[in-house]
Amino acid sequence: MKTFLQTLISSLMFIPLFSAVAIAMQQPADNTPTTVLKATSRLVQVDVVADDGHYHAVTDLKPEDFTLLEDGKPQKLTSVTLQRPEKALAADPRVLPPNTFTNRPYFPQRSTLNIVLLDSLNTNVADQINARKQMIKFIQKMPVGEPIAVYVLGNKLKLIQDFTADPQILQRAIESLNANPTALNKGVSDDQLPAGYFDQLSGKMNVGASPALGQSGDMGGGPGSNTQVQVDLMMFEQEMINLQDDMRAQYTMDSFKALARRLSGFLGRKNLIWLSAGFPIAVNPDIALGANAFSVTRNRAEEIAKAANALIDADIAIYPVDIRGLVGSSNAAANGFDSLGRRGASGPAIVDNLRNSENGIILSQDSSRDLADRTGGKAYYNRNDFDTAIASSVIDGSTYYLLTYSPDNKNWNGKFRKISVKVDRPGVKLRNRMGYYATDATIYQKTDAKAKEADFRHALDANVPLSTALTFLVNVAPEKNQVVIRYNVDAHNIAFDLQSDGLSHAEIECAAWIYTAKGKPVTFQTDFMRAGVKQEAISGIVQQGFPCDQSLNLAKGEYLMRLGVRDTNTGLFGTSNASVIVP
Repeated sequence: MKTFLQTLISSLMFIPLFSAVAIAMQQPADNTPTTVLKATSRLVQVDVVADDGHYHAVTDLKPEDFTLLEDGKPQKLTSVTLQRPEKALAADPRVLPPNTFTNRPYFPQRSTLNIVLLDSLNTNVADQINARKQMIKFIQKMPVGEPIAVYVLGNKLKLIQDFTADPQILQRAIESLNANPTALNKGVSDDQLPAGYFDQLSGKMNVGASPALGQSGDMGGGPGSNTQVQVDLMMFEQEMINLQDDMRAQYTMDSFKALARRLSGFLGRKNLIWLSAGFPIAVNPDIALGANAFSVTRNRAEEIAKAANALIDADIAIYPVDIRGLVGSSNAAANGFDSLGRRGASGPAIVDNLRNSENGIILSQDSSRDLADRTGGKAYYNRNDFDTAIASSVIDGSTYYLLTYSPDNKNWNGKFRKISVKVDRPGVKLRNRMGYYATDATIYQKTDAKAKEADFRHALDANVPLSTALTFLVNVAPEKNQVVIRYNVDAHNIAFDLQSDGLSHAEIECAAWIYTAKGKPVTFQTDFMRAGVKQEAISGIVQQGFPCDQSLNLAKGEYLMRLGVRDTNTGLFGTSNASVIVP
């Protein structure tokens, strides 16, 4: 077999100069990779769901019926195509060569993928159990040929079942789940607190100046009263609750971004059905505790926008389903206590408790609806038929129009650009993502090196779901007392930068994290492959793949591997699992 270097020697210069064998494998014809151009490459794609107001898809719209505006200015559409789902196979039809692994998706390009995320981080145990029952009800009557994957969000994001169109496999996966204790009411350990947290807190509390509890009996609320001690303790408790809520929101947003990395290599629209009690955009203080309660107030609107943008870039629409069902009013008025635990509370204190409870519900529903609106999905809440909501989400996102256009505004300044779509037909309702960030393709190169390294290292953790922004085949085999890893990276999404030497340059980092068969880390190694390419050679690279090789010295034994590749120009990366036995 000719090496990749020998095939392109007349037009290609690799640095360093070493050959890499291209791994030959034919993909199914209906899944041939296509170049996906996004905002950074001056072509924007927008999924538009059209229904008649009664949740029935409208499928006879013509290109001339659509008007798309970016920041209020009409744009010329490059294409308008109706996307209908194709039936997916229940199992992967590909047969990989020996010792070969891949993170390439196998589903047909036009099959709409559905991801169910069971959120135990933000949901109590009783609601988790109910959601599992409703999921089984849905699976028992799910449409044939719809690929579905199941994830659970707890202290970390965990894949329970990868994409399958087999209802029996999905049902077994759901039935195997146990309800996890929620993080809603857990304490926060000292090592999770910000540096100097207790020192800062002590300056806000008057506990040290108060008499011993139970001696004064003074309920007047003065600096030395029991009431003041209770207020200070309630403030401390509220600070801990706010900190915990802040951490929950951050974990949730990080998980959405991890899902975006996992699914970005899958072609077509993806529907993320998020079964959760939601989380607040802002960590709101208890208004009954006074001004100091605002000391840990957080606003997560910016983090939500970043997570939504990651989902948008990966062509993921989010469908939040509030699994609390029909939410009633607070029972604060009936329990006879105010926010400080005093009996016979006055009317305003009870109203405060009621308002706080209802505000929390409204905030969590608003945050879910905001994510749905930003990504072109739909939020479901105040209903008990979760199985119907899940089915509606699957149906809703399966048929849509794909609109593409090249923006008139060529200033790629990283700012958010709002997209609105209109249709020239009465009664048709449209849903699409709110917009995108016009990010320059070179902005990643300006990112802090430590942050880039940490991001890639995190993706290489064996406990993190696989990433597919860059897909690859990899062959792993022992050779002459070494383990040789040969990557063949799909070059469709690799960035080539034309430089002053007349060559288009690209650089791929390949990394291997090696574990024992029991999951104990052994070693980590990273290598780089740099290329200077004549323009006419790029099409050949796209056809054959971009190579990167690694050689590792490993002792006799069985090993598990998390392998990854990263485009150092754009930050796109992909990861895959592998294994090897060293004789």
